[in-house]
Amino acid sequence: MRGQSRVGIAGTLVWLALVAACGGPEAPPPMDTEPPPGEAPPETVRPGNTLWARPLGAVRGLDVEAAPDGSLALLAADDDPSGFDGQSVGGDLVLARYDPSGTLLEAKGMSAPGASKGRLARTPDGYYVMAEVTSAANLGCGPIDATSASLSSVVARLSADGSCHWAMRQGYLRSLSRGADDGLWLLGDYDITRYDGAGAFRAHQSTVEMVGGRGNIDLHTMVRLNDGGAVFGGTSNGEMRLEGRSWSGQVVPVLFRMAADGRVVWVRPFPEVFGYISAVQVTPAGTILALGSFNGQFQWAGARASSNGLSLLALEANGAELWARPVGGQVGATSATRMAVDAAGAVVVMAESPGACGGSGLMLAKVDAAGAFLWQRHFAPAGCVGEVRGHALATLPSREIMVTGAFSGQVSFGSQVLEQRPGGRTEAFLLKLAP
Repeated sequence: MRGQSRVGIAGTLVWLALVAACGGPEAPPPMDTEPPPGEAPPETVRPGNTLWARPLGAVRGLDVEAAPDGSLALLAADDDPSGFDGQSVGGDLVLARYDPSGTLLEAKGMSAPGASKGRLARTPDGYYVMAEVTSAANLGCGPIDATSASLSSVVARLSADGSCHWAMRQGYLRSLSRGADDGLWLLGDYDITRYDGAGAFRAHQSTVEMVGGRGNIDLHTMVRLNDGGAVFGGTSNGEMRLEGRSWSGQVVPVLFRMAADGRVVWVRPFPEVFGYISAVQVTPAGTILALGSFNGQFQWAGARASSNGLSLLALEANGAELWARPVGGQVGATSATRMAVDAAGAVVVMAESPGACGGSGLMLAKVDAAGAFLWQRHFAPAGCVGEVRGHALATLPSREIMVTGAFSGQVSFGSQVLEQRPGGRTEAFLLKLAP
């Protein structure tokens, strides 16, 4: 009778007695059953519901990338001697691949000391990988010396099986993206550097030079476009002159589009407000989306927009304004991190939100391609101990949402409860949500 509760057994005995006396129904009523050990009770799958969540053993998930076949690549920082997700891989940095159900297919360990940040970009035959390091690293092509700076980055091109084509050392980097011609775009604080697919240098541009030398644009994010260009977001500081526009101020959110040849096509500053652009994306229809923190009022799409937190903005490819939507929600999220677009053009926004007793929680919100609100989810540790932070998210071809990051303490992702491994600072997680 394993799997039946005491209530279920008693109910069944009563029913059998009634059958014997009255010749009751043809089939017994459903029994009160318990889920298999280690599994959460089933719940109705609604949009945004947790499908599954799992701890990974590593210290934090850094980035995720979905492939057309629904498989998932995950980059994680690892400091667990017992192994990553049940496998012994070695190294400070792990590149892992999962099937759509969450089964680990393979994992490769690499040496990247102090890898607190990292990025992935899928190529036709593998990945571009970037990791922030504090000392000499080896991503598979041999040792890469550390710089004299406290933080630097290493970049490599890897095959799907993790073998290394080439690797190089860079200064501090915020992000990377694969160009339409399979080249590589690297985003620093104040510069953009481009390489071809073989790792050969192509071009370098400084935002200090771009804006006339009396200020700078602190770059936070970028997304490549199918025409070979890209859209960038960040914060401007000082006196700006760019693409026929002039503005000034400190910590001014700014967006601009760059063509494949490096020309700035259009620029959109927000001198009326204080804040920054933290993420940009492009939908399958070509709509450009920008996620940022705005404090104040600004003009957008012919109307006055007011924001004291996170806003999602939509633009046409030529820079024409479409719509704006606040996305901080009732949980008061104010620090945006990433966003992802699904096959239907809907966008999922990820942000930090207040947890209990001042700790950090995780907010996810989704709007459709026209900006209409669909759902919001908030995850936070139980009680006053711990935190949960989202570092990256991706959408699968079937539109489910994959999220990775780090947590401490005990966190409930819907009906799935994860508890941090003993002795660790934080632990990486992988979360799958319904679209």
